[in-house]
Amino acid sequence: MEKQTKKKNSSITGSGKTEGSAMAAGSTNCSFYERYESACYMAGFRPFGNKIQNALHVSRTTISRWKNNGVMPGADTLALIATTLHVSSDFLIGISDDREDSVAVARLYNELDPIDKARAFSYIQALVSKKTTPLQ
Repeated sequence: MEKQTKKKNSSITGSGKTEGSAMAAGSTNCSFYERYESACYMAGFRPFGNKIQNALHVSRTTISRWKNNGVMPGADTLALIATTLHVSSDFLIGISDDREDSVAVARLYNELDPIDKARAFSYIQALVSKKTTPLQ
């Protein structure tokens, strides 16, 4: 089930048509489609391309509705988009400007061996406390 929304605002910097397009500071007013488009380019997809359509199991018409009618995807599709594009669903729906998916970070952390986990944890603690301690 897709949800109709009237939230539209062009807060993306640049043309949004080149890889690496960036969201503007304070861009929580961007529409779902603008965030989807930005995430696509960052992940190496064209927003209307066949690869992303196939990965998300959606049609070009569906993506057009996201863009032109302000329609948002349902929860299952939103989760698939977030996973495929390596962003959080909160980013896609405008709750957060943080693109990083904490689940993906946790997944990567869990793949580390115990020694590297300890190193990563120490490094993160140092970053958070704004101390610079070199990793050994």
